[in-house]
Amino acid sequence: MSRYIISLTSIPPRFSGLQSTLRSLLNQTVPPENVILYLSRHYVRYPDWDGQLPQVPEGVETRLVDENWGPATKLLPALKDFAGEDLEILFCDDDQIYRPNMAARFLEAR
Repeated sequence: MSRYIISLTSIPPRFSGLQSTLRSLLNQTVPPENVILYLSRHYVRYPDWDGQLPQVPEGVETRLVDENWGPATKLLPALKDFAGEDLEILFCDDDQIYRPNMAARFLEAR
């Protein structure tokens, strides 16, 4: 099976619920090479956000980006960061728990 990473983003109101989502991504039957959480340094919609980053489980990398592209924040920075690499990128949402075989099924179906 190909090398792959998982990319996702989130917003401050959802930070408290990220742990379960991230753990479900780390616990895939075909483990990702990396799980990357892309977060914006600033959120126009959340001017009162104090800049505190969410706690993430070991194995999740948080990368900060200067521009907020909304949901595309999980897409655009990852495509730039991994351009030219022989690597699959699985883009996920931050608001659900993923079944352990989700990544394997997507990789097989693609």
